[in-house]
Amino acid sequence: MAIQLHCDLQVAAGHEAEIERVFLEIFSPVMARQNGFMEVRFLKLDGGADQWSYRLLIGFQSEELRQAWAASDDHQQVWPQMEAHLAGEKFRGALYQVTGAR
Repeated sequence: MAIQLHCDLQVAAGHEAEIERVFLEIFSPVMARQNGFMEVRFLKLDGGADQWSYRLLIGFQSEELRQAWAASDDHQQVWPQMEAHLAGEKFRGALYQVTGAR
């Protein structure tokens, strides 16, 4: 069954442009070539003063394939480049099963 992982990210003040660049130029292209990859989105939240300013949405054909991505050398190379721009608690996440996915 397809899954989505939603992670709310606390981006450090002044790092917004750089994390967006890393996502577009580095993280997203590497993730897109992973086995079972379905989608990745980086959403800027309109939360006013909320510290959780971005949501990273990751979709894979199964949780096993998502876990394989998370354990991969590629992930170990690109996630720290995203994480370098996070602050505080850094992220909170939730995993969802996608019903009716094609």
